[in-house]
Amino acid sequence: MNALAAITIGPSVRALPCDNHIVAIPGLWRQGLLASSAILVDEDQLAEMKRAVAVLDDHLRRAAPTGVDPGILGFDFHPTADGPRLIEVNTNPGGLLLVLAHQRACAGLWPHAPAQDMGPDQVEMAAAKAFAGSAAKVAIVDDDPADQFLYPEFLLYRRLFARLGLGGDVIDARHWHGGCDGVYNRLTDFDLSDPSHAALAQDRASGQVTMIPDMSAHAAYADKRHLVTLSRQRACAAWVPPTRMGDEDWPSTWAERRHLFFKPVLGHGGKGGYRGDKISRATWEGLDPARMVVQELVPPPVVESGFKVDIRAYAVGGRVLAFGARLYRGQMTNFRSDGGGLASVFRPHAG
Repeated sequence: MNALAAITIGPSVRALPCDNHIVAIPGLWRQGLLASSAILVDEDQLAEMKRAVAVLDDHLRRAAPTGVDPGILGFDFHPTADGPRLIEVNTNPGGLLLVLAHQRACAGLWPHAPAQDMGPDQVEMAAAKAFAGSAAKVAIVDDDPADQFLYPEFLLYRRLFARLGLGGDVIDARHWHGGCDGVYNRLTDFDLSDPSHAALAQDRASGQVTMIPDMSAHAAYADKRHLVTLSRQRACAAWVPPTRMGDEDWPSTWAERRHLFFKPVLGHGGKGGYRGDKISRATWEGLDPARMVVQELVPPPVVESGFKVDIRAYAVGGRVLAFGARLYRGQMTNFRSDGGGLASVFRPHAG
């Protein structure tokens, strides 16, 4: 195989081309799921993201209700010349095991660029512990899981849990019949209000099953209104772009829109979000200011191939387990770009 050369884009983010056949890992391939490049991120940026995660996680946990277990949190950043900027916080941050698979596949192509502080096997064990908790038997639960785009990751978790003697069945939440005392919860019905999830909700309420992330974790950690609070905390403001509620001064946002990003307070996966420089007047007028937060726009870095890059820190208790990247084209992160998708993150070789 030909030697690879990093594509230098700026002071902090570069792309490492990977052979498409290498990253098309048998049994995991779906168009747009895994990127054809890994990403190099400067050590200073990674170190600053670790510091940011520790502080941000501490502020979120001190405000969260007692006993709410988010499992693993995803902190999404855009690296800038002035350091990383937090875009959002996610519960259910999908992609960790897929990023590790991508890392294993690409490591041999770039042997002199170290990857994470922890090896893939260590990260997997930490992820299993975070999502299994004290359960003896764990199910991975979502609606119609085989049709979910990240279903390949469900299979990786099933294999991981099975290897540890924890079961690992993948179960449709709409057909929950019990049999497990732990649930790795992949649902986006965060409060279990859907009638089709009544059986699961009842078992959770009665204590027969522990769900991680807990059903209240999204409100406690991923509600976009937390970005408003964090952006106004002196200890956090260096990493969180100025953010306000939409109804604080909604009329002015149209004139300022090119420098703003509009996000629904309870949104997830980029749904319902709009870059201000792309939004139409009709769409803006149709938004409910009371249900939106308005964040200063921080454009993502763009690599030479034209892909935009988000960096996700997967963290437990404020400690980063691993970094991953998402490469995409378009207004919002997506898995529709040929050559884009989830990617592993490497650090430049010091020597």
